[in-house]
Amino acid sequence: ALVAAERALQELLGSKARWEGLERARTRAEVASAEVETWGDREMAMGDLVDDLVVEAREAFVARVQAFLPDTDTFDLVLRVGKRDVCMFGFRREGDLHTALSGAEWARLTCALGAVCVPSADNALAIIAPEERAYDGLTLAAMMRGLSAAPGQVILTSPVKPRGRTPKGWTIIEEGGE
Repeated sequence: ALVAAERALQELLGSKARWEGLERARTRAEVASAEVETWGDREMAMGDLVDDLVVEAREAFVARVQAFLPDTDTFDLVLRVGKRDVCMFGFRREGDLHTALSGAEWARLTCALGAVCVPSADNALAIIAPEERAYDGLTLAAMMRGLSAAPGQVILTSPVKPRGRTPKGWTIIEEGGE
């Protein structure tokens, strides 16, 4: 009877130890679950913060590019369509983003993008020289006005002169003749 009682006691002590182990595991699981929820909340908050920062940076970038464009052009940059990350840029016309641009439009846009990307150091060397795109006189004058504040040197070539008064700060050099 003593041996049976000792065996029963050992079984009870083993069961007690297993039960205590289960209780510790349950407590650890509850703590881990709370931590997962906390970290999940933090991850969502950080994701929202990053999204807000990207929106602010995009808006600031769009405004900086727009500053180097004629008033007739409305630059936009799209970074998300639905839940999909994208990178599309071009000019808005009647609310729609146009990314397939004419040669003259593309030249204006790349000049404005280049002007924005020039390092801010005072001694930075920057030359912005797009390909000649047979601008008409009005477009050329508008482009020159838009790029008047561009950092560095802007060189535009055209077979026609800008229409109207030459924008302030620009020098026209005529080539050719005998």
